[in-house]
Amino acid sequence: ERVFHDVNSVTMMLPAQIGDYTDFYSSRQHAENVGTMFRGKDNALMPNWLHLPVGYHGRSSSVVVSGTSVRRPMGQTKQDDEP
Repeated sequence: ERVFHDVNSVTMMLPAQIGDYTDFYSSRQHAENVGTMFRGKDNALMPNWLHLPVGYHGRSSSVVVSGTSVRRPMGQTKQDDEP
């Protein structure tokens, strides 16, 4: 039985159905960038971040096989003539 297969002859698939997951802020820069969006630059990093891991609920729908095209949200937009 062959152990290796030519990459062009196989189809990549997820090895499991992902129902839910928790993600963590793994770097200070990531935590500060996200914190700036929600709390402003002066209060971007919560004091507890330096002392315990901070997790958040991840979107399992964004976990896809490598190479899959992903449509990224562009935020809320308005027409030029709207207030």
